[in-house]
Amino acid sequence: MKKTMSFKRIWSFFALVALLVSMFAFTASAQSSNVSEIGRQSVVMVSAVSGGAAGSGFAIGTRNGVDYIITAYSAVAPNTTSQAYVYLNLATNPGGYLSTIVDYDPDLDLALLRLPEGISGEYNELVPVTFADLDSVSKGDSAFIIGYPAISPTLTPSSICPYPVDIINAYAPTSGTSATKPIMRTVHQYTATLNPSSTVGGPVVNTDGQVIGVNVPSSPNQFVLSAEHIIDMCEKNGIDIKVGAGFPWLIVIIVGGVLLVAVIVLVIVLILRKGKKAPAVNPGPVTMPLEPDPAGTGAAPMTPAAPTARLIAIGGYLNGKKYNLAGSVRIGRNAAVCGVSYPTSTQGVSGVHCEVTFDGNVCYVKDLGSSYGTFTSAGVKLKKDVPVMLRSGDKFYLASPDNTFEIRF
Repeated sequence: MKKTMSFKRIWSFFALVALLVSMFAFTASAQSSNVSEIGRQSVVMVSAVSGGAAGSGFAIGTRNGVDYIITAYSAVAPNTTSQAYVYLNLATNPGGYLSTIVDYDPDLDLALLRLPEGISGEYNELVPVTFADLDSVSKGDSAFIIGYPAISPTLTPSSICPYPVDIINAYAPTSGTSATKPIMRTVHQYTATLNPSSTVGGPVVNTDGQVIGVNVPSSPNQFVLSAEHIIDMCEKNGIDIKVGAGFPWLIVIIVGGVLLVAVIVLVIVLILRKGKKAPAVNPGPVTMPLEPDPAGTGAAPMTPAAPTARLIAIGGYLNGKKYNLAGSVRIGRNAAVCGVSYPTSTQGVSGVHCEVTFDGNVCYVKDLGSSYGTFTSAGVKLKKDVPVMLRSGDKFYLASPDNTFEIRF
């Protein structure tokens, strides 16, 4: 009878493992988008109020029915009126909608548009794009540039086709003769034959349909601007966006391997187990005797203060400032939620950049999804939401060594 029960438990565990792996794989695959659907659901045409500039743009946000469009600044320039036209469907609305340019950066060739009242939000059916985890972008990846195929009122979003390209350099700082400051991160591609009026300002997506950049004009080597600059502009303007991840095959393999080992261990335990062991007796908490009161004053004994650590800023705007750390503190530009805050104009530091935690014995630093990263003193970039232990005297920095901190405890 016991053997029968043991085998039933084993087979039940196997079935549970198979179900969990299947559910995980199905959930992950459901996150993948169809590349061709991005053009029909999220890409629009844009043009300047005056002049011949025109191109593509794409919807951003966290819900269907969006308010904001990202595009290339050159697709809507000149913008002396701070306005541009957005066309949701050239066949049904050839005149377009006069939208507001709420932010732009001519050096990066990036612009942020807001749709007018009466067409923004729930009044349109645009689907916001999902941004990729940029740490997953690698040399040799396949990608697609999406844009309107031509500037013509006879073409509708259903005519949009993606152009395939290959990434040949994933993280290359770039500057140009017309730029007044360097582009800190770009995603390069192979030269492709593209209609410049259709794909300028259009999204560049990976094979999961997630945005990794925006197409901007360049010559002779074509490149696409990294999505990290879009994320930074959205954060600056308080716009929430969707960020996803590709199909996590590595995680599936690791989880499957761990579960397989667990099954093997369970089988061995069930075979070798002779009987149940008596549960260990819990001796209860150990109470330490209090120190006597030699003076006979009747005063309560002194309770030692909780241990604290000290966070010291080295360089940058906060140079020389010291912060007592007992628990957790966040560092960033958003003073409302960060105990250690920078001015909102500080470049490289995100609104909520990282978090430092001290539990009385051990100290950790954790990146919270910052745009330009958190690094150890050795230059190793921290992965998002993965704590890294710090010893007393260790240093770390935000975006650049100018924003360095030292921990002491």
